Amino acid sequence: MAWCDACDRYLTPSSLDEDGTCPGCDSGDVLVEVPEMPHTPWHFKLLVVLAGGYLLWRSVFGVIWLFERLG
Repeated sequence: MAWCDACDRYLTPSSLDEDGTCPGCDSGDVLVEVPEMPHTPWHFKLLVVLAGGYLLWRSVFGVIWLFERLG
């Protein structure tokens, strides 16, 4: 995404003029691309999957415990 200082807003690449300038202002400056956000690290994804698996495991035992108490 590009940032226009004159308009003080982000612009998508498809909304820029063909020459890379902002269509909303008359500054004529070629906008600079803002670097993309870094990707999520693999170990954070692993942590989320393991936490979800743990919660699923605990919920199974919670349902079993509930049926034992009621039955």
